[in-house]
Amino acid sequence: MSPIASQAELETTKALLIKIMDTPLRNLRAVAAQTLASVLLSAVTDLQTSDMLNGGETSPNKKNSNHALDDVRGDEQSFSVPRRSAQAQVYTLDFRDMLRHISVAYTRASSRPVRGGLVMTYALLFKSAGTRVIEANYQIILEHLLNEFVPGLLLGDNRHRIYSGRKHIQFLLCNILRRQLLNEPAKLMALQTISQYLEKGNFKTKENEAGPETLVVESALSALCEVAGILLDVGSATAPVQVTELNMRSLM
Repeated sequence: MSPIASQAELETTKALLIKIMDTPLRNLRAVAAQTLASVLLSAVTDLQTSDMLNGGETSPNKKNSNHALDDVRGDEQSFSVPRRSAQAQVYTLDFRDMLRHISVAYTRASSRPVRGGLVMTYALLFKSAGTRVIEANYQIILEHLLNEFVPGLLLGDNRHRIYSGRKHIQFLLCNILRRQLLNEPAKLMALQTISQYLEKGNFKTKENEAGPETLVVESALSALCEVAGILLDVGSATAPVQVTELNMRSLM
């Protein structure tokens, strides 16, 4: 696969792959998700990908590495991020912008198979980026999922979409990131990151205008569920998580 040369080429490729995802054939969606994850990763500058791309083991919890992802991957095989030619003109993204390409497409998607395929893209992208990249960018990933992905679920007040979106966010935070890509020290780091995120939040309902420090309640609930999951995973190794009384009241 040749490197992406421009934003227009990226948008055209992404639109084609999303169109392919709109199918009941799970394996075809998996291939489209693989390709989209590969295209996006190939455009990220200075990304240190994991040994998974070379056939190595990425997960710190090897016994869990094949269980959760089976729900979205199907029988697809590992893929490789294309190498760039030194002279080729390429279009580049930073890590946060790469994630936004997926969340914007998810928010706009009216098809359930397409949304499932985009969640598959997230999962494959995280797994391929690897443990070190995920640990280094966990705060960016958390803020992206809770500030950009989750609020998109609330557009249109579709209860089924909100419910399926909750399952998707739980799948990504719990089954992919926490259980497959974070070891115990990284989980403690993630717990601290989420705690700080909750403490600074000014929780509002979705009807309120959102500002840079404003979180919808749906985001806060997703964060609290992940706190509970981390506490169960690491047990006594954790210090008490402090969430201010003001923020707790705002969730009631």
